[in-house]
Amino acid sequence: MKSNQQQTRRGTITILAAILTIVLIAMVAFSVDIGYVLTAKEEMQRTADAAALATCWEYGKQLSLGQTATDASLAARSTASVYASYNAVTGDGMYVDANTANAPDGDVVFGYVSDLNADDFQTGTPSLFNAVRIRVRKDSSLNGEVPYFFARIFGMQGQILRAEATAAIVRDVKGFETPSDGSNLDLLPFALDLDTLNSLMAGSGSDDWKWNKTTKLVEAGHDSRLVAEPHAQRQASRVQAHAHGQGQRRPRQPLFLTCSIA
Repeated sequence: MKSNQQQTRRGTITILAAILTIVLIAMVAFSVDIGYVLTAKEEMQRTADAAALATCWEYGKQLSLGQTATDASLAARSTASVYASYNAVTGDGMYVDANTANAPDGDVVFGYVSDLNADDFQTGTPSLFNAVRIRVRKDSSLNGEVPYFFARIFGMQGQILRAEATAAIVRDVKGFETPSDGSNLDLLPFALDLDTLNSLMAGSGSDDWKWNKTTKLVEAGHDSRLVAEPHAQRQASRVQAHAHGQGQRRPRQPLFLTCSIA
């Protein structure tokens, strides 16, 4: 009786080993292939970031050279392709579709963002474009899917991945242009202390002075613009008072080193 029980158990370990082998292969597939996909995803995000920064830089450069927003964006699209190819994913350089029609769902899309911290990407007005969105993808139509290794045993060939990045520039910065003859502008440097700046931004300030466009002078009056007194003016008053040996400050004369916000 005992001999018969031993004979009926022969081969049991073989069946268990076969089952456990399948489980083991599945675990290896999960760890190796998923790890490979996650690495590829990080590389794709790096590629998208680099391409977006380089493309936005080239776009701004073309604008500074006098190009229109439309022409500048066309010139910058090639930069996206170049930098995508420089940053390989899974060992291969990436390709992006130039999307010259600027379709909103394309790989290279130029648009306008009013707030860099908000999801507000508009493509309706080319003259206002200040941002570019780059999409890098690996799918059956471009660059190929990220391949699986062990998971192919279960009929899974690869993983589709996409990564996006947006870079923007500030185009509405106004300033002063250096004279063509190399001379200096009649300007003095000034600075606002933090309290004065915060007060001004909060809407607190005087409206006792205005700029006369005809005479090119500052004169008493109102123009609905808040005027802030810079830190340099305060320091100048102290220096004047000390130089004249006075215990009290002299009445301050306006230096008109002012900063106004409409």
